[in-house]
Amino acid sequence: MENQEQNQVQAAQAAPDVPARVLVAPPKPLELERNMKAAWKSWISSYEWYAKANRVNRQDADIQAAIFMSTIGKNVLEIFEGFGLTEEEKEDVNIIKARFQQYFIPRANDIYEGFALRQIMQGEDEKFHEFVTRLTVQAKKANYQALTDRMILEQLVIGVRWEKMKEKLLSTPDITLNQAIDFCLAYELALAQKEAIIKSEKVDKSEVKVDAIQKEAPKEKSGKEYDCQRCGRKHAFRRCPAFGKECRKCGEKGHFANCCKKEAVKVQEVKVEDHDDELETFKICEVSSRDRKSAWIHTLKCRGESFAVKIDTGADCCVINAKVLGTLKVDTIEASKVKKLITYNGSEIPVLGQIVLPCYFGSEEVPLTFQVIKTQCMPVIDGEAAIKAGLIKRLLEVKFPEEVFEGLGCVKNFTYEIDLIDNPKFTVHPARVIPYPTLRSPAERLLGRKTRNPLIVSSNSLKPILVNDNSSQLQILRDKQKQYADRGAKEYSQMPIGTRVRLKDQDGRWLAGEIADKATDRSYVVKLEDGRAVRRNRRFIAPTKVQGNFSHGSSVDVDVPDVQTPAENDDLGEQGEENREDPMPVVPVEENVLAPSPSVRTRSGRLVVPPQRLNL
Repeated sequence: MENQEQNQVQAAQAAPDVPARVLVAPPKPLELERNMKAAWKSWISSYEWYAKANRVNRQDADIQAAIFMSTIGKNVLEIFEGFGLTEEEKEDVNIIKARFQQYFIPRANDIYEGFALRQIMQGEDEKFHEFVTRLTVQAKKANYQALTDRMILEQLVIGVRWEKMKEKLLSTPDITLNQAIDFCLAYELALAQKEAIIKSEKVDKSEVKVDAIQKEAPKEKSGKEYDCQRCGRKHAFRRCPAFGKECRKCGEKGHFANCCKKEAVKVQEVKVEDHDDELETFKICEVSSRDRKSAWIHTLKCRGESFAVKIDTGADCCVINAKVLGTLKVDTIEASKVKKLITYNGSEIPVLGQIVLPCYFGSEEVPLTFQVIKTQCMPVIDGEAAIKAGLIKRLLEVKFPEEVFEGLGCVKNFTYEIDLIDNPKFTVHPARVIPYPTLRSPAERLLGRKTRNPLIVSSNSLKPILVNDNSSQLQILRDKQKQYADRGAKEYSQMPIGTRVRLKDQDGRWLAGEIADKATDRSYVVKLEDGRAVRRNRRFIAPTKVQGNFSHGSSVDVDVPDVQTPAENDDLGEQGEENREDPMPVVPVEENVLAPSPSVRTRSGRLVVPPQRLNL
């Protein structure tokens, strides 16, 4: 026994390595998608891990190719057949992988991939590690080889969104990619911790934890009236008529124009506030441009340069920003009495000064005084400058031209030629008599016409509409009831005409007779020996060989077994004739039995009398 075990161990050691049983499930078949490049990379990576875990590379070459094609799925079989590989190439899995690689991933353009790397910037809400991952993936596509880390580092410094980190990375000599990543991760963590500390300082320590906040129902105040500063009247609490109404003076909601605390101004861009002689202040409602298509835009020429300005007839001064002024090569500007501009939200815009620019409107030169500001906005010219330049014209009166002439008028220098007929014959035709009151209008004739053909109506319109159509449910219920009722039903054999049978009348007496006719599938017409014909159901008819009627005596009280049919009695033979007892004894007919009647009685004893008709 021990020698046998040693031989098995030696045989196992001498045997070559056998691939292990498959323990890892294969990847799902490759699906054809729009982005097949990414789908192929993901699938081939999963297959390589699967092949390594199951030691597929230890199999023969043809087995490896078969496993690869079975795993990749049937969706790419047409693509595989289109490669036109030979039989030897179809058994080499490396060649098959290379052809699929060429099909799904065409040759990349290194220059374009490098350009795409230069366009990557860190988003406002993007985490730093996500930004580095995008840079690394794109740098590998650009195929920089040994310069990959250097290119990632350069774009990291350019694209990082923290200005302080850019300064630190640029000021650190001989910085590496790993060092730059560590600096940025530490800075991002410090910013998150700083925000957490600031939020914790704002929270009052005496506050308790609140699980839920519910808005308390407004408390009804007393009906005491007070002077309202929004409508100028006296009313109770929450009874202001100005609630939700728009002010005609400033355009805001919640108050009337007589209580408006803002100066009534219709200027869209710039307007002047009340000021003293020493200091002037301008109030700006909007400095930025809205929709240039709907605004009044004009192009000015000044010192050989052209720039666009907006015409605002409600403004009281002209405004230009320093950037546009720099394009005109202006070195110095004059001091201005206006020191600041106040916007609609109360913020102030400092005024750098003023300058007089010779502007050309067409071929005409017009000097305009501009207030210089640093805020980026489109230059604005006021209404006076627009009138001075001839861009707009103020009309104080509208005149309509007078009529060309009075009366009917006459045509001069015109000759009309009239052709006259010699000996004309004039005929007077009688007036046509038309019975207008009796005529019908076209609408009456159209609606009152009779149709020659019947109206075309669909068959569905002629059918009655059942609101609650439960006929199908009722039929299902009836079928189920019939199924349970037929389960205990007894099957009866058919009786041919002339078969001797017995049945009971309404008094419980047994009567003998024979089958005269078959009324329905379940009933027969039985002709009794007294001449009557009755109709009975099959379950109330019993076959018998007894001749004559049965009396209403002891034979009724005896438990009579089911009588066998004549065919069954014939099968008993002689032995059966000796041992068989009559199930029902023969009883002589009583004298008081009713005389034979040709009429028919029902089972309940009702006499069926034919109707009597008058011989008219």
